[in-house]
Amino acid sequence: MLKELAALVGFLLVMLLAYALLGPQQPRELTSGQAEELVLQDLVYLIDAGNEVEVTNVTPSDRYAWEVVVRIVDGQHSICPTVIKRFYTLSPFGYRPEDVIITCNEKVSILYREEALINAGLLDEVRSLPNRKGCAFYVASFNAAEAYDYCPWLEEAALRGFVQDLPPESWVTQWTGDGGTIFVAFAANSGQRIK
Repeated sequence: MLKELAALVGFLLVMLLAYALLGPQQPRELTSGQAEELVLQDLVYLIDAGNEVEVTNVTPSDRYAWEVVVRIVDGQHSICPTVIKRFYTLSPFGYRPEDVIITCNEKVSILYREEALINAGLLDEVRSLPNRKGCAFYVASFNAAEAYDYCPWLEEAALRGFVQDLPPESWVTQWTGDGGTIFVAFAANSGQRIK
């Protein structure tokens, strides 16, 4: 009986040790990169449909493991692009959408490049350009390398010539189509055409 009791105690000790070493694992915490990747996987259908998807912020949260902000643009080179933001939470996974630009009305101040495209898209000279595609740049922060990523057909030399006499707080749109290239500039604070 003593041998059986010792064997039982030994077995229980081995089981306790195995449980302590291999027992229930705490859920592994996500890194910011993993959080971003999970969000992008959720958005793959929008990316595949040609939408521009940009993660603008990934931050740890007291309430959730991570909060991820994503900017989604549909028709990014059109005369009427739309912009929404999604505010994702991870653990639990979910998001809240927010409309940023959903109408193609003239903008009285221009904060986003899509607003500059909309204002230019209301002009007859842009509307009449066949097979047009547009890009918009804020003059004060123009960076050619980034510009080519966004607008591979950028005519940089012509753009630089066009912006020479513009104030830094201006938006410039370049429209390229079958009829050539058109540049149009707007004041950021008023949305008014300045060139």
